[in-house]
This record gives sequence, C-alpha cells and structure tokens, in this order.
Amino acid sequence: MGTSGAENTQLRSGSPTLNDSTTARQHDSTTSPNCVSTPDENLERIHVILAFGDPSYPQYAGVVMVSIFENTSHPVTVHIFHDDTLTDDNRQKFLRTAEKYSQQVNLIDVSFYRDKIKKSIGAFLKFPIGTTYRSFIPDVLNNLEKVIYLDCDIVVNMDIYELWKIDLQNNSLAGVIDCQFYLERDLLECFHVWFHLIGISLDKYINSGVLLMDLERVRKKLNMSYEFQKFIIRYRNLTRFVDQDAINMLFKDDIKIIDARFNEYRLDKVDIAPENCIIHAWASKPFKKIAGHVSDRLYWKYYLKSAWGEHDTPEDLIKKICDIAAGIPEPTKQKKSIFKSSIFYKTMRKASKKCSIEFRKIIALCVKNIIYKLQYKSALKRLGS
Repeated sequence: MGTSGAENTQLRSGSPTLNDSTTARQHDSTTSPNCVSTPDENLERIHVILAFGDPSYPQYAGVVMVSIFENTSHPVTVHIFHDDTLTDDNRQKFLRTAEKYSQQVNLIDVSFYRDKIKKSIGAFLKFPIGTTYRSFIPDVLNNLEKVIYLDCDIVVNMDIYELWKIDLQNNSLAGVIDCQFYLERDLLECFHVWFHLIGISLDKYINSGVLLMDLERVRKKLNMSYEFQKFIIRYRNLTRFVDQDAINMLFKDDIKIIDARFNEYRLDKVDIAPENCIIHAWASKPFKKIAGHVSDRLYWKYYLKSAWGEHDTPEDLIKKICDIAAGIPEPTKQKKSIFKSSIFYKTMRKASKKCSIEFRKIIALCVKNIIYKLQYKSALKRLGS
C-alpha cells in the first residue's frame, strides 16, 4: 500500500520537507553478519507507526520494533514520530536494529507540528504533548493508504500481518474494545455520564494503543490534527485519556471492532496465552514496574535482542530489573491521575451513586451546554486565527 517508507516523507502543501528522515535500507543476509532473517520482498510491505515525545522512550520503541521484526516474515517499515529530544545515539540504535533484521525504519522529526500545537493550544494542554503526535499521521504520511499505529508499551508476539490483512469494511479504523471500565464497578455510572458529555458510547469504546488505520478514508472524513485540537480545548477538563477519548469521539460509528488478541491488556488473567497476540502493558509497564506478568518476560527477551540491550551482561540486566523493582511506590503513596483529582471526577462519583438516570442526564446537559460553551467558542477563535 502506498509508496515505500524508504523515501523521504513529504508533508502536505505549506509544510516543510522532512529532510532528516532516515531509513535503514535492506541488506543481504550473507553480507550482514548480524542479520537474523531476510523478509520476502515479494510480499506486501507493512507500515507501522510508533510515536513519542519523551527522551526515555526510544528504548521502549526499539523493543516494539524488535518484537515485530522477530515475528513477521513480511517486509516492514517502522515510521518513528519523534521530536528534537531524540539523541544521535538513539537514532543510530534504531538504524542498527532495523539493519540487523534487514527491515526499514523511517525517523521523522515532527517538531514542526509539535510547535504548531503548542502555539495554538499550549495553554490548554494538561497532558504530555506526545499524546497528540498520532494525530499528525494522515498529514505526515500523506503518501500511504494504510498504517498500523502502536503504543510504545506493547510487545508484538505474533505475525503483525494478521492485523494488517484485516478488512476494514468501509471503516476508518479498527481496534479492540476497552473493557477496563466494566471492571471498575463503583465508577461505572460515573463513566456513563462522562462519556455522555463527550459524545461516545461505553459499549463501543476502544483502546487506542493498537489501531489499523485507513488513511485515505480518514483524510476524506476530517482534518485529524485540527479536530484533535478542538477536542482538547472543549473536553480537557472531562477527559481521562485525551488521545483515546478523542479517537473514540471523532470516529464514532466508524470503527471496526476486532478480536481482543490484537490488543491484549488483561495481563493479570492466568488463562492468557502469550502466543499469537499483541500484548499491551499499559497498566503495568515492564520498564517501570515488575509485576510478574507475561509482558515482563517478553519485554526483556526482546530488549536483549535490540541495540539497547544486545551488549548487556547478565549483571547489567539484573541491575536494571532490580532498580525498577526498588523504585516501585507503595500503593498508598501512588499519585492520583489528573482525572481522578478533578472536581468533575469527585463530584460525579458521589452523584452517580445517589442520582436517578434522569437527573444525571440533566447534569450532563448543564455541564455540556453551559460551563464549557463560552470557553469553547473563545478558544476555537484562537485556534482558527
């Protein structure tokens, strides 16, 4: 689909060319001693997006890359959306990792877009700006028709072509239902009100950590970056996961629901088999917490095969894991999320247990039409100027 990620990516009209995009070209396995396997170039090329705006995240993205390359026989181009926090050392590690597997990596500096976001809505951002980077995908990769987006706390333990080949059936996206909200029984009613305010349905709410995207359809439907900014302005005080909530609202009734094995995050379930699935450690990231889940073992397995861990001794690895374990905060001292600290969350948690459905609807309409209406219109004028 589309042109190869090996070419320097061009932005849409009015935007600068990404001349610093770098690609690790494919090498013959006989001349590349570190090469593990050579993908079949006669097969369809798969395009995967990873994005981050945190200087500690290149290593985590590198592990995701290795997990893809280790399990996929198709040629893959991994497009890395980064900003000016990416160091030369990490840049070279991305290139070495791709070269080792005779695959491609396309390093794309999106600082230009980041700065535009900061200028437009910087005053409204209560979340890491890196969460907005996926909204640039349709514009930055305007030569591609289809991509897979992955978060950096993922391990791909399957041939990712199985996700790539899914028929979107005239939908813009495909994703897995996020059932974590059903597990929080005491907050279920609160979430119903919260989602009503945003305009999305709880039973169709997907986890945005793994997405199959039809970019041609997305471009025809909306300007994703602009609509992301509008969402942040209007719902910044209501949203819990700003990027995920935005995607669910913007593409409501335009998402194909796919099998849970493509985004398996119920890692505490003993019956989960790690084979042939994409493991998403969003709640217990192996690089921040040792929880004894299957994701821990797989993460460190692929880490040792990446350019970040290939030279680690057993002592080095033991020290890293022990340092992570020692840094785990006590449960009583864990910091509350921005959402759980908000007045909205505290008020609605109490109200949801006492109020009737009709009264909750009234609360929702009041908050939606009175409290935020004037703020939204004022901010929208700034965004358009």
